[in-house]
Amino acid sequence: MKCTAVVPTYNEKENIEELITQVLALGPEFHILVVDDNSPDGTGDIVHRLQQENNRVRVIHRARKSGLGTAYMDGMTLALAEGAEFVVQMDADFSHPPASVPKMLKIAEQTGADVVIGTRYSGGGRIEGWPIARHLLSRGGNWYARVMLGRAFSDYTSGFMCHRASTLRELPFREFGCSNFAFLLELKSEYGRRKLHIAEMPIEFVNRTRGASKISLGIVFEAFRIVVQINRRTRRERAAGLVGAGSQTTDAIEALSAAEGPKEHP
Repeated sequence: MKCTAVVPTYNEKENIEELITQVLALGPEFHILVVDDNSPDGTGDIVHRLQQENNRVRVIHRARKSGLGTAYMDGMTLALAEGAEFVVQMDADFSHPPASVPKMLKIAEQTGADVVIGTRYSGGGRIEGWPIARHLLSRGGNWYARVMLGRAFSDYTSGFMCHRASTLRELPFREFGCSNFAFLLELKSEYGRRKLHIAEMPIEFVNRTRGASKISLGIVFEAFRIVVQINRRTRRERAAGLVGAGSQTTDAIEALSAAEGPKEHP
């Protein structure tokens, strides 16, 4: 089984080598594909060197800073073309713990989920190290998305996802109308629209300690605009009888407990 982690980067030289080391240490089936937007700090050069040393490391060098969404489009396309059976989306700053990736795979395999999402907002998930303003922005954006797009997900704004490749190949992610963070909203909406099997795994999200956040007002406004567009499209499709409601969402912790059976106590 081949699992490829797709990691977009821009000025992440303080994090990327350690992240790659930790992902590769998970086992021989784990690969990492970095999509670097010509980072001025030399992030792409670091990954290129590591690629020469280990064939489980790949890098896409892009000419300019082109957005998180298009980075995922390019990375997912290559990961699928190179035979990944599962594709993980994750950040370079360790807010998405590499040690959680094998657990996501286990959940996907045991529940049959098409996608496993690391959630901060249910089942014991939590956030550590964010200022109040960032908490308010995230929770407010997530509440807005759940109201507008449906409640299939507890964490629409999570960027930590594990996709079954056979399912991902069927999604038109290269046709999404956004270049930045809103890509995550469109992707989740497509899972819900197709009534696919979604599993959620609580995670501890730790704020970055090295490097700078890439969030901006422009990225936030694009996300709000995309949510409105998806909502309007979904209403038109439902009115025409093209789609219905009702994705299957699994609480991953409960599903794993059931699959493993009762615990024996001395």
